Amino acid sequence: FGSSFFKSQRGGHPASIMAVPGVPEGRFLIGTYDGGVLGFELTENGPEQKFGSSLHTGVVKTIACHAKTALTGSADEQIAVLDVKKHTGDGVLYHHTGAVNAVAVVRGSHVLSGGEDASIVLWKWGTWEQLKVWTAHKGAVISIAAHPSGRLFLSLGMDRTLRMWDLLKGTVVVTHKLKTQAFHAAWAPDGETYCLLFDQECLIINAAKSVTESVISPQKITSCLWVSCNCLWIGCADGKISVVVLGKSPLVQFSFAPHISRIKGMTLGQIHDDAVDVVTLTSQGDLCVWRIALQGGSYKGVPVDKSAVSSIFEPKQGGIRPTAMASTVRHPYEPVPRAPLKKKEAKRIAKEAKAIQQAQDEDSDEDSADANQQRQEAGKKKQAKLKKRAEAKKKAAEMLKKRQERAKKRKSEKKKSTKKGKKKK
Repeated sequence: FGSSFFKSQRGGHPASIMAVPGVPEGRFLIGTYDGGVLGFELTENGPEQKFGSSLHTGVVKTIACHAKTALTGSADEQIAVLDVKKHTGDGVLYHHTGAVNAVAVVRGSHVLSGGEDASIVLWKWGTWEQLKVWTAHKGAVISIAAHPSGRLFLSLGMDRTLRMWDLLKGTVVVTHKLKTQAFHAAWAPDGETYCLLFDQECLIINAAKSVTESVISPQKITSCLWVSCNCLWIGCADGKISVVVLGKSPLVQFSFAPHISRIKGMTLGQIHDDAVDVVTLTSQGDLCVWRIALQGGSYKGVPVDKSAVSSIFEPKQGGIRPTAMASTVRHPYEPVPRAPLKKKEAKRIAKEAKAIQQAQDEDSDEDSADANQQRQEAGKKKQAKLKKRAEAKKKAAEMLKKRQERAKKRKSEKKKSTKKGKKKK
């Protein structure tokens, strides 16, 4: 949905594959049930824990990262700001009454947060000034997905609605009522496609072409990750990962089972020229790093087959109870280029647009004439009603006056008859 609006907007380990310049080093954070946040970094020996902070008194519900800063939302109603490089806290943001379920960074300039109080708050990056508050849903806000362009975002609520927002105007563009409750939304790196996660289904929607595809899972879906613009990983409760390739049939090209326990989260570890490193996390705290070779480049490429995925480090036994996961690594946003229109095509489109505008103007004129006529008729009816009411009031006043006169006459006659009787006596 939202296609018409959407169209108008628009470091590491083994050095056999060179990392893409400008992509930050592989740092990722894990939140825990006891309110702790653990910081990891990918090194030549695999993921190594660099720090641990007890930022919250409740469960860490969500984490969002940008550059060297991370924001964590918790059940204690707070959003903690953390310097990932210095391993220090930079303050706490307060607004929500109830757990903070979702935090999303908008191109490093703003932050969106949503919580149990059904509100979404817009914060200014760096100064952390509160700019705007929306009552977004009739139930708790459970997921926010900011578009890579920073012009719009998606929000999911416990009222089973998905909403697309125009961030520049601060208004809702489209509201879509879902048949069942979705729990997560995520944009592809190019911003053309997004996915919605349900219990046992993943919907993949191309917002520009209004094309929706579905992936059904026999097991409960727990997480997802856009590895590239055309490749999506879906994690399940049985430790299985399904690799979805857009434009292929079937959508799920292959699956593999790296874990025996539920996959709690997946995030990017490092981006290379023709491959991407992915970190997977289980509910038991086990970490594993995978390298997936992508034919066509790391941004839009796709894996050839199951042999494209390989484990590059020994699994790390965590022994923690994780709740959320996020990385400082992300694909750079590259808008899809639009092909230039030919002169004839441009003239045809302009002519059609002009015809549509004229038809709309005529309709609006007819509508305005009809509206004026309706207003005049309504005015006449109102005047007639007022006149009738005034006449009724006048008639009632005359009747009252006559009654008063008759009563006065009877009173005077009675008084006269009384005087006559006294004289006779």
